[in-house]
Parts: sequence; structure tokens; C-alpha cells
Amino acid sequence: MISSSIDQDPIQSKANIEDSSESVFRPIRISLDPLGISVLSASDAEKLNLPNEPDFYLRLAIKYGLNKDLQGEPSSDLPKIILNKMDAEKVWGKSPSDDFVAVHLQSELDWPVSAVCLLAEADLCAVMIRLDKPQDEYAALQKEADARDHRIIGKNQGLFSQNELAPGSWFFSKEGAIVYNGLIEMMRQQYRFRGYDEVISPNLYNLKIFKISGHYQNYFKNMFMLRDGDSGMALKPMNCPGHYLIFKSKLQSYKDLPLRLAEFGVLHRNELSGALSGLSRCRRFQVDDCHIFCAESQIRDEIMNNLNFVKDVYALFGFEYKFFLSSKPEKYLGDDEVWEKAEGQLKQALDDFGLPWKENPGDGAFYGPKIDIVLYDAFGRAHQCATIQLDFQAAIRFNMMYKADDSEDSPIEALSKEFDGKKGKYFDFEPDEYDSQPFRWEERPLKPGFKRPVIVHRAVLGSIERFISILIEHNQGKWPFWISPRQVIVIPVSHLFDEYAERVNQVLKFNGFHSSVDLSNLRLNKKIRNAQLEQWNYMLIVGKEEAESGMVNVRSRDGSIVGMLNVDDLIDKLEQESQLFPRFRFSDQS
Repeated sequence: MISSSIDQDPIQSKANIEDSSESVFRPIRISLDPLGISVLSASDAEKLNLPNEPDFYLRLAIKYGLNKDLQGEPSSDLPKIILNKMDAEKVWGKSPSDDFVAVHLQSELDWPVSAVCLLAEADLCAVMIRLDKPQDEYAALQKEADARDHRIIGKNQGLFSQNELAPGSWFFSKEGAIVYNGLIEMMRQQYRFRGYDEVISPNLYNLKIFKISGHYQNYFKNMFMLRDGDSGMALKPMNCPGHYLIFKSKLQSYKDLPLRLAEFGVLHRNELSGALSGLSRCRRFQVDDCHIFCAESQIRDEIMNNLNFVKDVYALFGFEYKFFLSSKPEKYLGDDEVWEKAEGQLKQALDDFGLPWKENPGDGAFYGPKIDIVLYDAFGRAHQCATIQLDFQAAIRFNMMYKADDSEDSPIEALSKEFDGKKGKYFDFEPDEYDSQPFRWEERPLKPGFKRPVIVHRAVLGSIERFISILIEHNQGKWPFWISPRQVIVIPVSHLFDEYAERVNQVLKFNGFHSSVDLSNLRLNKKIRNAQLEQWNYMLIVGKEEAESGMVNVRSRDGSIVGMLNVDDLIDKLEQESQLFPRFRFSDQS
């Protein structure tokens, strides 16, 4: 499971907000931009370079959010977020006022109105976080943001499209699939190098698995569910429960650890229609998900390995990033002693890694502390894609164990803290509209000579769709050669050289490059200009001299002239440019 700070709901009372100090203040949750980033804590505000004063958020709420036309308390089953009038009408049973363009927060704030609403319309979010900037400066920033909008660039480049018959899901064209699969293949290269095992797990599960994992209790409204006779079924919103079953499918030994299971699983989450925003937030998406099953003594090494993993991958794209350690939240599973030990191991790993990091108190997942890696694009916007989370509770809930080495420390055994209003060794689930059968989860003791694994949840790219949207806006659609859907185009100076141009194009295709040939009737300068606008990385101009000598005249996307190259030499050059990571040879082992 890859959770983030957006899953928390740390809202204080009005009095507490006004009286709290900077170190403990948790500002009201607000949507900041079309990518759905939300501020949930003082540290989150700091990540996004936003003010950390309570009055800043109170002024925003008063100026943009208070909707006095909605009277009475909202129903108890109200979702945490409402992002448009249609969603509001579904849960309130009546239409809000015409000026309702806000996020509604289900909160405990002692306001004189029924709801606290904060602006969430994508085209106004920039105004919300730049209230003090001059109008002309805002206009320039908005123009730059529009020029980088992944929805516009993606449409212009023919990468993806959407249809009302599949709301919240995207169709990727041939070119879009090249980018999508290129990211996945890059990660697969890293998996082979770093000792990961790629697996495949089902999409549809009996609801019992999500009751055991805790997703049913905590993620109910974001799951797609259906009935199968008397049993409830659900499309998986996370990969982790399936990986637990894979771990349990055979007897595991300490010699098998660490076991690193990776999957590009298809996930479905029932996002409200108003929350959907391009590729940034979808109902169907894939994640570069991984779960590492390890012994306690292996935690530090696994954390260090994953920090280096993130560093190496983000270097490919030129991203700047920061590390944040999120510690124990108010509602959590497990013993304080275990949490303190886990947080200490994460702190030690971050210190040893050698890059600056900051603490994000109280923002950990309910099952363990985590490291959030926030990257910054060329426009200075923050995105949390990578996360490294420790989980001491899933092994208990799913009764996972491995044959221990007697030299190991004592295992983590019991669930001793109160959670979900129940205490002790079991939870009862009553029948409901999706599942007619009652269900009881019971904690089971360890077998003699066995111990519980610690699980590290890890993602580097996060949602592939969302990462593509970030890349588009970061590079303004100028793809690096290794992932570009338009790598090389061959342009003959006249129809006399079409046959030679096609031969060159065919050789490039046979060698695995994404190439094409322009055999149109356009003038040469127009062909070159079109190729530049379409973001072809290289243009190969061929005429009489090139055809007679087996050469091509190479120009790059930015207009610079590489010069005349033999076709075979060009292929060597392109292969070298496609090589992301150094090759390892047997002689390197000595």
C-alpha cells in the first residue's frame, strides 16, 4: 500500500488553530493546484513554500470559502472532499448556491456556519496561493503554467485521449504507450540490477482481504465494489494485500529475505468526479509498487538501497527533491517502543545518506513511519511521488512469518494498541450491503521458531499516469531521447531520394528506434519546421550526396547541426544515447 499525507484528516478546532504555535499548527486542508496537492500540516506548507501562519488560512476560508447558503449539519457519511456542485448535490440531497466552487471539509471546527469551504477550482488555485503578487506577475505565471499544461501538450502530441464512456480513465495512443512502457521498462532495468522480483496479482478480490488489511475500514468510499452471490468483491485500490498472499503461498526462511516483490499493477480508486484532473488524478492507473519483506536487522540497508534508487532515477529527469520523515500519527497500530525503534532506524538511514531532511511530525501511516520524497519540477511546483514506508502491522494481520535464524533479535508479535474502537485480538465485521456474511479477523500466534517480517512499502514513480503529467509539464513536451515517442525522422530533400530515405528509416526501425519518414510534398524548410514542432529529437536530411555515400545529415530538435554521419555510426550514437545506466561486464567483478 502506498499511502500519503492526503489520507490523514488532522483538523483542529478553531480555538486550537488560533492558539497553536508554529511547531504544532496543522493548517486547514486546501487544494493547491490542478495536480491535487493538499496542505495537511506545517511541514506540508513548508514543502510548498507557503506561509505557515494560521491567519493566512483563516483569511482564505473567509474570503473564498464560507458558504452561508448551506444550512444544517452535513450527513455523517459525507466524504471528506467535495469538489463540484454535482458531488455536493449527491451527498447533501440538494443543490448548493450558484457560487459554490469549493472543497467542503468534514471537520470539527466550531464555525458559525455548517461547513468550512475552501476554493478548489483548478483555474483559480494559482490565485489562492499568490494573493499578494501583482496582477501582471500572476498573469505571466499563469501564461507559463498554461504553456506547460500536460492536457494541452498531450493532446497536441497525440499521446492520450479521454471518452465520456470511461470517466476518469485514459486511452493512450501508440506514441503515448511508448512513453508509458518506456518508464516501466526503465524501472524493470533497475529491478534486475537491484534484486527485485516482478510479480502479477489479481485485480478483483473478495472483500475479506480488505477487511483484514484495514482498507475496507479506512478506504471504503474510494473502492469499486460489487456483489458475487452473498459475498462482496472489490477491485484493488492498492497492490499490497495481493503481495502478502504471494509471500504466504510458500514456506519462507530467513535465507529468502529480503524478498522484494514488485508489480506494475492496475489499480482502481473511486475518486469523486470533481477530483479528477487530467492524468494527475485518475480512477484507473498503474503504480511502480514494491513490497520488501525483511528482518528487522535488514531495515537500514533496505532503506539506504531505496534512497539510492530514488536518487538514481530522479537524476535521469533532472528533478530536485527533498526528504521528509513522517512520524507516528494520533491514530496508529502497534506499540510505542516499536514505533520509536522504527523511526530511529529511518532517521539513522537519512543521516547516513548524507542529504538534508526534515521531520514531519504526526504524518506517518497508521501502520508505520515513512519517508516522503518531494520532487520539484522546472516550474517550482512540488509533487510527492516517491515514498518509503515501514509497516510492522501487516505481518500480524495476515499472519505472515518466516523460519528464523536463532541469532536474530526477538520478533514483533502482538497487536496491543486500541484501533477502530476495538481492543485485543479480534475484529468482527457485520453483514452490510456488499457482503451478506459476517466475518471475524483473529490474530494468530507465531509458530515456534518463526518470526514476523517487517514490510517496506516503496514507490519511486508512484502513479505512472501522474508521473507522465509531471514529466510533460517539467520538460514542456520535449522528451529525452530514451523515452521519446518521436526519436528520429528522415527527411528527403526531394522525391528523388524517397527510396533512400525509406531504406534509412527501415534500418532504424529494425534497430529498435522510433523513427518515421516524411514523404510529403511540402518544401524542405517546412518539413524541418514541422519536425521541430512535433518534437522529433533528430532530423536526418538526405539528398544526392548522402544517398551516394551512405550518409545522413543530422540536425537536432533545437536546430543545431550535428553534421554528416555514416548510418552505422549514427546507430551506434543513438544506442549509446539510449543507454540509461552503465553496462556491467564480468571483468568488472575482479
